[in-house]
Amino acid sequence: DCTTSTHPRWDGNSTHFGLDLVGFSALPGGYHFYDVYNRIGKSGYYWSSTTDGYSHAWGFSVHFTLGFIATSSDFRTDGSSVRCIKNN
Repeated sequence: DCTTSTHPRWDGNSTHFGLDLVGFSALPGGYHFYDVYNRIGKSGYYWSSTTDGYSHAWGFSVHFTLGFIATSSDFRTDGSSVRCIKNN
């Protein structure tokens, strides 16, 4: 459970906690950029395994408070979450 004062779940929704119909739980870990953590409790940022050149990689973000999901190519030195997927 990530419901703490330093790492809350979704600020605006204490019922669903980011679960979708297939059970993916998108936790709002925010992102890390230049020694600052941003949007914790509001957005989740996740890396994909797809690189975009030497210094960038593709990822996606889930924004509960803004109401959308986005993809972007960002510097690989930026701090986003990872989602581990188990092979069967």
